[in-house]
Amino acid sequence: MLLGNNYGNEGELDRWYRRKGESPDCPYWRNLRCVLDGCGISLEQCFATNAYPGLLTGPSNLGCFPGADDMQFQAVCREFLTEQIRVVRSVLIVTLGLYVPPFLSALSPDLSGWRNVSKLKHLNGDNALVRRAAFEGTAHVAAVVALTHPSYRQRNARYRQYHGFTGDDAERRMLKDAANAAGF
Repeated sequence: MLLGNNYGNEGELDRWYRRKGESPDCPYWRNLRCVLDGCGISLEQCFATNAYPGLLTGPSNLGCFPGADDMQFQAVCREFLTEQIRVVRSVLIVTLGLYVPPFLSALSPDLSGWRNVSKLKHLNGDNALVRRAAFEGTAHVAAVVALTHPSYRQRNARYRQYHGFTGDDAERRMLKDAANAAGF
């Protein structure tokens, strides 16, 4: 399961509609494919979803989703994500970007160390990967890893560190270890 923050913005949706689909060559998919392929994971094996299943208004999709401040909306989104985890039964959950780890942490006591993360670089080393996270409301356990958002890998991956690796190499090692923990 690939878990992003949101689906994008209204302008992007309009461009995708006119093009009859999202471009597989946009930075998000191009960078994501590169990281996954380097770890032996194909997109065909993945289920992509978002913490907040909605669109941002305006021209930018940067930043936290506006509904993140609404506790009732958060609860509904977490219920929906819990149902997706229960149904899809992914053995590996890959969070993409800064805003997703704290959101997901509310669904598993095993992710409690992610609850107050304000910078992705705080999820380095052993904090970046939880090999067995049990999810409340399901009988499901998965490996969970926190990665940089694919659209901003070149800018942000350099801050990552993991077991002697730095930057993009660190994130690839995190994902490989997570995939191994998940049985890939």
